[in-house]
Amino acid sequence: MSPWATRALLLVTTLLVSLTYSQVLTPSQITISHRKPITATSTCGEIKGSPIKEVYCSLTGSSQYTPLSSYSYQENEQRREWAHGTEVRGGHGCAYCNAGDENAHPASNMVDGNNSWWMSPPLSRGLQHNEVNITIDLEQEFHVAYVWIQMANSPRPGSWVLERSTDHGKTYQPWINFAENAAECMRRFGEESLSPISEDDSVT
Repeated sequence: MSPWATRALLLVTTLLVSLTYSQVLTPSQITISHRKPITATSTCGEIKGSPIKEVYCSLTGSSQYTPLSSYSYQENEQRREWAHGTEVRGGHGCAYCNAGDENAHPASNMVDGNNSWWMSPPLSRGLQHNEVNITIDLEQEFHVAYVWIQMANSPRPGSWVLERSTDHGKTYQPWINFAENAAECMRRFGEESLSPISEDDSVT
């Protein structure tokens, strides 16, 4: 074989190898949580599995009166009644939840693919409900590309932890810590939580 043919063959081989290695393997992305078993340690409108009617109020204030959102105001009750079941109390929009009727907000709402939502108990029930554990069983191992969590009609939690289990729910280990700022993250989760990511299983 001539030197020219050898160089041409080497060039073709190099080109083929380069094309092979330049392709990116991108697996299809799916919502792995859709309709998977999910539980919450407490839920608005439910106590120990029994439904109750429970009032909650928004933390963001209430809407002002406009002709398009008219209400009937009763001075003696110091509240404004809205046609769709909500009312204004002390400047906050309030409504109620009940696990036994259409005002239920169970944990399964988080994975049903609709615009429904899960709701934690109001803080008026007790500060112990300021901490809630939500557990979802993905039913198999996955390589997670990213995690997307959307808050409904409430502020985001001030701080929370995303944990994972690799032994079918027997134990859980922190995966990602969330806080409002770096100082709060260090206060709640320690200085190591601010370390840069160095490995796939780093906790940040």
